[in-house]
Amino acid sequence: MFGGDEQTSVPVILSPPFRKESGAAWTVPIDPTLFPLTDDVGFVTRSILALREDDRLLGPGHASHDEIRTRGSGRYSHWRNVLYFSTSDNSDPNTNGRVYMVEPSETVYFSERVNYALSIVEFYATHVQGGLNGFHDRLVLEIGPGPDMGSVLAMACLGARVCVVDRYLASWRAGWHDKYLPVLIEEMRKRGWPVDPKPVERSLTAQAFDPERIRPVPLSLENVTAADLGMGGELADLTVSHAAFEHFYAMKPALLSLARCMKPGARGVHRVDFRDHRNFARPLEFLLLSQAGYDELSGDAKYQHGNRMRASVMEALFRAIDFATVDFLPEATIDQEYFAEFLPRLRAAADSPFRDIDPALLSTLGGTFLIVR
Repeated sequence: MFGGDEQTSVPVILSPPFRKESGAAWTVPIDPTLFPLTDDVGFVTRSILALREDDRLLGPGHASHDEIRTRGSGRYSHWRNVLYFSTSDNSDPNTNGRVYMVEPSETVYFSERVNYALSIVEFYATHVQGGLNGFHDRLVLEIGPGPDMGSVLAMACLGARVCVVDRYLASWRAGWHDKYLPVLIEEMRKRGWPVDPKPVERSLTAQAFDPERIRPVPLSLENVTAADLGMGGELADLTVSHAAFEHFYAMKPALLSLARCMKPGARGVHRVDFRDHRNFARPLEFLLLSQAGYDELSGDAKYQHGNRMRASVMEALFRAIDFATVDFLPEATIDQEYFAEFLPRLRAAADSPFRDIDPALLSTLGGTFLIVR
């Protein structure tokens, strides 16, 4: 896969009946001989399957199953030889008279991956002085960027030097990144971004992430020191993360380390998702478990579903660290119908450490911390 040129393929028409899964989601088996690469827990964006409704391309692909159920509107996921999908208007695909087709498409695949990465950089830029130009000649520390490294590469092409901190740091994928990077730089140019292509060119030549602009730090944040940044003792001008802090299990040491790696006046933009990652439609279910029960559920991949810390507690920890300013911008709140059904169950969960929590502290499901050192 991802070697050589994309092969021309004939779309495969999906035959009903389509099975109702839940909400707006439907399922249908996918022939593994035609589509051998699927998403799974080890690589949630592996599949290159593209879904069409008549002549219309649906998406995004690789959507969470909960987003397919609750939001629909063409979202889909090719998961372990099953297609979880929704129609463009959330109608019944068995009766709406439309034809659904799938085909392997690296073009669609890499376009989606690039657009996702650039959406994250655009989000960071909304909180950076100078916007996209504000990355130029800055030392940026990004925490947990994910396997594509797209946001890292994009910021490098915007002129930043980027230190990447991740306990499970992604490596260069030969064949994959060779196709991803040209799409990345092309899309940045299409958007009119101030692009320097040299980090991409050097990465492709070295078959590794650009050693001049990108510094990998394969450590948990709490174990990182300024020396690990590898910049001669220089501290970060900007720290960023997108849905990373909810997976930390040593939050206070991590924040202390973050502060030590920032120069005075440095800024931080850190978006956090406080939901139970097993089911975004039922975002507080993990609070029902005892600590021992949740640790057992998490297994070796500790806190892959979230660390259960609530927004108010995380905000208090930020404020206890020596930051000049800490602002929290709530971005998502609880559905009241679900909350009314959930709260009595929480009060009855005798072993839950959250049993007696103030209900007001459960309403925030996501937001962004803006900090200044």
